Amino acid sequence: MMKKQSFFMLATIVASCSLFTMACDKHLLTGNDTLALEKLSGKALLSPTISVNWDNWTDGEHYNVAMARTDFGDINGFTQVEQARTLISLSRLRVTLLKDEYGANGGVITNSRIDTLEAYELNYKIKFHADFDFATAGRIGFGLQIGDGADGEGGTFRLAWDTDANGDSYFKPYAYYADQPGTAGDDFGARYPASGGLTGSVWYNVKMVIKANTKMDRNGRAELYINDVEVLNIPIRWTKDHTKRKISQLLFSNYRAGAGSESTRNANVWFDDFTLTGATPTYAPAWCDSVYTVTRHYDEISETYYHLTEINREDNNGNTIRLMNGHAAKVEGETGTEFARRMDCCVAFNASMGKSNLPPNVREPVGIQIIDGNIVQALTSRRYTLGIKDENELLAYLPWETAANMLTDGANDALTAFIPLIEDHQPVPQAVLDSVGNSSVKHPRQVIAQYDNGNVLVLSCGGRGYDGEGMTAQDLVRILSALDVRFAFNLDGGGSVTTMVNGERITPLIDGNGTLERARPNWLYVKYDHGD
Repeated sequence: MMKKQSFFMLATIVASCSLFTMACDKHLLTGNDTLALEKLSGKALLSPTISVNWDNWTDGEHYNVAMARTDFGDINGFTQVEQARTLISLSRLRVTLLKDEYGANGGVITNSRIDTLEAYELNYKIKFHADFDFATAGRIGFGLQIGDGADGEGGTFRLAWDTDANGDSYFKPYAYYADQPGTAGDDFGARYPASGGLTGSVWYNVKMVIKANTKMDRNGRAELYINDVEVLNIPIRWTKDHTKRKISQLLFSNYRAGAGSESTRNANVWFDDFTLTGATPTYAPAWCDSVYTVTRHYDEISETYYHLTEINREDNNGNTIRLMNGHAAKVEGETGTEFARRMDCCVAFNASMGKSNLPPNVREPVGIQIIDGNIVQALTSRRYTLGIKDENELLAYLPWETAANMLTDGANDALTAFIPLIEDHQPVPQAVLDSVGNSSVKHPRQVIAQYDNGNVLVLSCGGRGYDGEGMTAQDLVRILSALDVRFAFNLDGGGSVTTMVNGERITPLIDGNGTLERARPNWLYVKYDHGD
């Protein structure tokens, strides 16, 4: 018998979970994907991480912690009652689902920590007893977990069974992922067999392939094959958190799902010929990769690092990449990470300043706010307002200009912020810079600019000891004039400076001694186009 060939650890079994509709379905997250991506097949496979067939054990003995540790590694939380529901039967692992029970109370549920990789292929055989009572639905067999699982920072991919209106029971995929349409796991409308039902005393060969996605891209993969029949093969976004994107746990979930799924008799299931194989996938360029470029620079005069994020006027298909104004969904504002994930942003950066003298934990943007041709806030202001017309044409409106006049002038989006820095390739008069008291003081700053070709440029500089001392308005004019931008506008600054690209923050944290993201009332952003 082949035993485990690489090092891994098992995590604690979760034996007590919510039993509302699906016991221990703590694996959650939210749509359908149509983006055509390459399959995982054809990638170089690593040596098998785990290979188990249970033929080294004595028939008739319960599968216990020591045996599981020998086969799979260090197992934790494999309870006595769960061990009593397992048995070595004809050199195979048998699991019994108890009568009159559903969820963890009547099944076996374990999690096993495995080598953290971007892709795995999982194979095993499963057989139901000849008189197995499928009743309604359940989770069965092995699966895999991405990141933190179903809590919004990862996902899970498992096998389930369900029963249709004709009384036929069938296998189906069961996944939690970032874009799923509901709170329960998604089966994508897939099933095996396509018609008819599952049969007892028959071995089914299960193959599952899982590939992590990157950043905000839907370039992951979920594949399920049973008896060499393709049941599911789709691109997917498991998580929007790049740091939680890798596969980290092997799942073993065997239970009847939800009240009403109980059976009046015990039911046995056998497993055999288990293999788990790691893979090193490749990723094709995604749409967001054609939207922006980011470079990091150091300015010796101000002694400050800064990022330049250039947003193209068009994508690779010749479609205009639209820059938009968006407001936070919460009264207290949203951090860049929160806004980018909620709005599915390819690029996002902080926009207006917030109003002063508001109650604690309340953030509202100053001045005029126009979103997609709709006046959201019409407060005239002594400050300048940034306007965004068709084709992302940027311009500055004078203080006290009305929102209605901006709409008449063709602005689709507008937001009040600090001051313009450059107009028609020329620095604005010193009086404009002096209209803001801190323009001559070094600070972290966020600037939006535009080239003659329509590309938008975002300059995000550090300050206050994080990536340097900061920049004055004159520093910004000097750097951007050297880049020959047509237009530049200072949006905001300080600890608010945030630039997110494809779900990742590229600017340093400043608040809380460099540990806290600051929530803001509104953001400028480019929404991800997944081709839906």
